Amino acid sequence: MEIKNAKFITSITGNQPFPGKGLPELAVSGKSNVGKSTFINCMCNNHKLARTSQEPGKTRVINIFDCGVFHLVDLPGYGYAKVSGAMQRSWGAMMEGYLSGSQELLHVFQLVDLRHEPTEDDIMMINYMRHYDVPFTIVATKADKLSRSQRFSNIARICRTLGVQPWEVIPFSGVDRTGRDIVLDRIDKILDGEDLRDPAVAQRMGPKPKTEEETAADEAKKAETMAPAPVQSVKEPQPAAKPKAEAKPVSKPTKKETKPSAKAGKPKSAAKPTKTDKKPARDVKQSKKPSDRQPDKRGAKNTKQKSAQTLKPTQRKSK
Repeated sequence: MEIKNAKFITSITGNQPFPGKGLPELAVSGKSNVGKSTFINCMCNNHKLARTSQEPGKTRVINIFDCGVFHLVDLPGYGYAKVSGAMQRSWGAMMEGYLSGSQELLHVFQLVDLRHEPTEDDIMMINYMRHYDVPFTIVATKADKLSRSQRFSNIARICRTLGVQPWEVIPFSGVDRTGRDIVLDRIDKILDGEDLRDPAVAQRMGPKPKTEEETAADEAKKAETMAPAPVQSVKEPQPAAKPKAEAKPVSKPTKKETKPSAKAGKPKSAAKPTKTDKKPARDVKQSKKPSDRQPDKRGAKNTKQKSAQTLKPTQRKSK
């Protein structure tokens, strides 16, 4: 992304409302003369936006800058020795109230001097942000005053003192613009809600822990899903109505139907059997009665001869 047309809005002394409040907020923190104004002007491409004071510790309020899609918040510098203890305590209370009370704060760019070891105030500021669970990135300023080998050795010392990883430290210079593109890319990821941890570390440590708001939203969703659904009275299905039969036209009775016939009560004679209804023929193999048998022709001849012989003597006597 590229920040264009950034402008100063107002100054506040705590977590107070201001014109345009509601956009995401990215804060810049660091000790006096660490180069906060130079960092803001370089990031916004406007060298007159944040005034660089010749006297350290002059910024005693919280300055708000409008960067279009987010607000850039310049926190007061800390650790200046010439400021009274009461003033330093008031600054500490102001910054602590903002870090703990701002609902729009997404990230803090904590500036340290790459040439020196982090101070006790730097360590206390890191502890503040860890206590209030505020994500932060270490920006090591004035990197143009060191060689490449010196940068690596000093970054390792910063990591040991503040308890951070090397990928959480960005070398930066407002003179040669070292690290500007890296910071802009990180702002893009912050606004998109991406996980800013190193990929290897994120894979080893698992998913990023959720905030209190995200956990509360998840619990509310679970409660909605587990809540019993309201019982609705179910009506029994009624049988579908049968279609009405169409009324047939009633025909007038004829004369034959009006007078009952005299033969109406008598049963009708059975129908005559047809040719197909004839009785089945008897079995041919059925044996015939003895009376139905024809006499043998040979036996008849023999009987005639016998009767003739018996009649002959009588006939002779009569003659």
